[in-house]
Amino acid sequence: MNMRAVSYGPATAADAAQMAAVQIAAWRDCYAGFLPAEMLLALDDRRLTAALQGALAKPDAFAVSFAARYDDRILGFCHAGSAMFSEADGSTEIFHLAVDPDVQDQGIGTALFVRTADRLRDLGGRALVVKTWARNKIALSMFSKLGAELRDHETAAPAGRVLPSQQYVWPDIELLFDRLEALVGDGDRTLQGPFNRI
Repeated sequence: MNMRAVSYGPATAADAAQMAAVQIAAWRDCYAGFLPAEMLLALDDRRLTAALQGALAKPDAFAVSFAARYDDRILGFCHAGSAMFSEADGSTEIFHLAVDPDVQDQGIGTALFVRTADRLRDLGGRALVVKTWARNKIALSMFSKLGAELRDHETAAPAGRVLPSQQYVWPDIELLFDRLEALVGDGDRTLQGPFNRI
């Protein structure tokens, strides 16, 4: 796949079904052996499509959604809004960031994340948090490289288990862009490409 042919633009409710399929595939690939098997098997594309349609339609001053597309196929998406458990002005959170396992490790997730964070900053976002399950090594690599503070957390899951999760926090969203600029200036090849032109 020619990565320069991948386009990035707003995600809409019409994209929700493809977005749901991408997220389910990404979860089953990343979290096999970590999340309960019954939880992964129970993921339902229709319910997730409806949930994403609701999220995309929800009024929120910080609502931001981007999708990565190749022709008519959605390869990944990112959805953000006001932070769920913070009342501080300008606190934002990325709720969904998923990339089709077939095209991971090619910069699409980073591209979506950077575009979303940049838009949050334009809207007045001052802080940013992303939460993932602890098994997500791709997230650990990407967010740590971009200067996030890592905070351990625990989240309840089905089957009565409490599983480790992690929060990646930028108390000042400008720290993310300072770090990004430094990495690009140092010639980090993983941060080169069309997504760098935000």
